[in-house]
Amino acid sequence: MSASLTAHPYAPSTEMWDWQLHARCRDMDTDLFFSPDGETRQARRYREEFVTQICHSCPVVTECHTYAQTVREPYGIWGGATEADRRFSTARTPRQQPGTSTATGSAARRLTVSSRHPRPGRQERSGDAAD
Repeated sequence: MSASLTAHPYAPSTEMWDWQLHARCRDMDTDLFFSPDGETRQARRYREEFVTQICHSCPVVTECHTYAQTVREPYGIWGGATEADRRFSTARTPRQQPGTSTATGSAARRLTVSSRHPRPGRQERSGDAAD
């Protein structure tokens, strides 16, 4: 008897990839979207600004951004979101206006200071009430 492993590939599905056919970056050099080794901070900032302008005028920016978030793409710029944006979940959704807040959920709760909490260095004493 011989033991063999059989691969059971998933059924081909183009639904997950069809949006790429309409991407504005489809015929561009992929090097623009990925950081080369040794890239300086200034060069990276310039490249990211340039590429995100391409992304924000793309007809499938939402699909691209959603894909990168769904598969947790660690590298490159996808849907206008940089590696850092996705890593720290600070990426604006593709159609969101700049300057609007994205802090929600537990992150926003961590940053909220309770009005019942005394300020640092000041302790309320029960006998300090106004006479």
